[in-house]
Amino acid sequence: MKTSGTSKSQSYLLSDPEALAKEIARLGRQARTLLIHEWSAIEAFGIKDSRSILELGCGNSEYLGALGERFPNASLYGVDRNTDLLANARSRFPNTKYLMSDLIYSSEWMSFLEEVSPDLVVVRFVLQHMSGDEVQTFLASLVKHRKNGRIFLFEEPDDSKISIEPNDDEFRHLVRETGVLQASRGGDRTIGGHLKALLVNAGFGEVEEQWVDLGTQTLGVGNFFESLLPIWFSAIPSNVRREVGENMRARLQSRILSADDARIVFPVCLVSAA
Repeated sequence: MKTSGTSKSQSYLLSDPEALAKEIARLGRQARTLLIHEWSAIEAFGIKDSRSILELGCGNSEYLGALGERFPNASLYGVDRNTDLLANARSRFPNTKYLMSDLIYSSEWMSFLEEVSPDLVVVRFVLQHMSGDEVQTFLASLVKHRKNGRIFLFEEPDDSKISIEPNDDEFRHLVRETGVLQASRGGDRTIGGHLKALLVNAGFGEVEEQWVDLGTQTLGVGNFFESLLPIWFSAIPSNVRREVGENMRARLQSRILSADDARIVFPVCLVSAA
């Protein structure tokens, strides 16, 4: 796996080929599963149509491709720092134009944004993989590209709002520990909780916020375990994952499948800024 630039954050580098292959498979399931439940929030922001969409941190372009199905007349553009994910994106969505660029330590993406002049810019599950300083740097650069009619759509998680019923202390401990591990690599899995404030402080205009609960009841148990649960386990070192993580996954899955009232809520924050 290769990345462009010299990003200091080690969160979501996907340096292991096996992890990369699993993530590519998961991204497709996640994008199409989650968009169904995010769509009402997107419509509430007044995003009814788009002629051009740019996703910053597009990965293998699954979400961008799903948006393209909702906006069939839009031109699609994607930026990511991971060459392997972009290679997969180009093979699956060849009509989309891509750029490899780090969002912090390269200015190429800004020139690309000005060139393609999108009316919708999507930044989805990207800020959580940056350090606090990197978030500030990125938003300070992005806010310079505000213009009339352009909408910015952000989406980030907030693990502090995760709930599980019946209560499971081990699961809560796992969520906290994976958050600590991601923070040690330069990320923040609670950033959704202060996303709106970050955008306001960065100088964006009017900021609207919607919360979406993505859990076992809304997604279905199977979709939840295939689309979301691997996010937490992927942050655990491989030796710990083998000893603890897989056992925890199996126990949780068994518990949720056997309890009518068991549910996990995974809240995400969607923010629209003018």
